Amino acid sequence: MKIKEVEECLQVPRATIRFYEKEGLIKPQKGENGYREYSDYDILILKKIIVLRKLGFSVADIEGNRLVSIPKAIFLVIISVLIFGLMQCYFDGVWNIRTFAEGLKMLLAIIILEIIVGIPIYFAGKKNPDVIKNRGKIKLIIYTGMLLLFVVLIMLLVYI
Repeated sequence: MKIKEVEECLQVPRATIRFYEKEGLIKPQKGENGYREYSDYDILILKKIIVLRKLGFSVADIEGNRLVSIPKAIFLVIISVLIFGLMQCYFDGVWNIRTFAEGLKMLLAIIILEIIVGIPIYFAGKKNPDVIKNRGKIKLIIYTGMLLLFVVLIMLLVYI
């Protein structure tokens, strides 16, 4: 996918995409013509970056909190659950468990989308060099998504 397509798909300026590349958050391959080619993995990472930036995380925070281990992934799962629940309470102006659970439902939708996108990339991209190079990261994204899904579902079942 060329940068113009990524720009239209994600509704972010080209300069923002180039900035994330400059910061090392994404690493698109260059084609024979010298143009950058953004893989499905790059798009998935960009979507996560955009969500985290909207939540107020800095680029340094995002760069420093890459999912490199299961304990760190579990920590990020807990933080994500708290952030989404508290955000919903703040936006609704109502501080109770039901409102908190509404935030968890929003997080649940994001998680399901991440798993739905990640699993086909992982299994269907066995011959794609980008996927082969990033298979471990994709697997960790899927596992983290499943862990987050499990935590959110349990919290929703307990509180609703």
